[in-house]
Amino acid sequence: MLFFVLGLFTIYLVAGQECAVGRLNQTAVNVNPKTLPHAVDFRLANPNEEDINISGYDTLLLQDQKYNLTNKINAEDYSVIVVRNATLTLSPSDGSGISLVLKNQSRLLVSNSTINFNSLTYGDCQIVLQNEAKANFSTTTLTGWGYVTGRDTSEVYVENSNISDSVFGLHSPGLASFGKSTIIVEDSSIDGVYVWENSTTSIHRSDVQIVRTAWAESGKTVINVTDSTLNTIETFLFPGISAGTAVINITDSTVAEVSATGNTTVWLLNSSVNQINLDGEARVMLGWNTYLFGLVWIPYSLIPIMQAASVLTVVVGVAAVAYAIWLRRKVKSCPKPLASDPQYIEHYSTYHHEDP
Repeated sequence: MLFFVLGLFTIYLVAGQECAVGRLNQTAVNVNPKTLPHAVDFRLANPNEEDINISGYDTLLLQDQKYNLTNKINAEDYSVIVVRNATLTLSPSDGSGISLVLKNQSRLLVSNSTINFNSLTYGDCQIVLQNEAKANFSTTTLTGWGYVTGRDTSEVYVENSNISDSVFGLHSPGLASFGKSTIIVEDSSIDGVYVWENSTTSIHRSDVQIVRTAWAESGKTVINVTDSTLNTIETFLFPGISAGTAVINITDSTVAEVSATGNTTVWLLNSSVNQINLDGEARVMLGWNTYLFGLVWIPYSLIPIMQAASVLTVVVGVAAVAYAIWLRRKVKSCPKPLASDPQYIEHYSTYHHEDP
């Protein structure tokens, strides 16, 4: 009897394992490179084609091949999408432009790969993270017009990667965050980083074309930049919407232009900026680490006054030195009176009278 029960239990485990493996394999088949190149026409001809859904603790692995995804992958719970040593082309055919959606602490892990944003309709492509989902891009290139968008306390981490389409301007492709989400960029090159609502972004040892932030009236964003090169940092306003609060910390970096408005404070420590444009209540503070006084902060608005005062001080100093030199030369040029001069004898006898 005991062996009979054990036998049934063994059969049940094997069947369950085969079912789970079959489910995962079926999911992988849906994005197999042998079928996906033909999925573009199939997708257009069959708009009711189901998306690829993974959940629980499922793992979807895209590895060592080229993939063309025309439908959508939805991941939730603790499921994981792994893209490794692969080329993944995202070609959403619907108007949303969304190819990957991660929710509820699911994860996207991309390494040594290339992701091509290639929408089949007008507009951009998106990889969307929601509800504490996380994405990690390592040694990866993302090209085309698209964004990795984090919402609802999600996290995006980028290292040793390149996100660029060489389209610099209002809608440069890159990373975007909403609703207390976090973006961390290290040793990478990115066209655009967009920080909205109550999000936080850190940029280290990287090159970024544009960083834009703070348009929501109730939002408060924080941006930390160290050892990086940025082309533009700006507070962007939509018509009729007041700017939120933004705190931008820039340390040991180079910035071509800073344009700030609303309740924005930019702290520049040991950094250089070619052009600063301020409006509203925005302010820029310049800081230096000095040997005598330690860390010193000076409002940028006082720089013109200090420059004028410095010029005036230099002019007055030069004038004073010139006058002192002129006066000394004049004294030296005057002839000394001789002892035999009658005027000298009379002057000397008047003030130095001796008793007989």
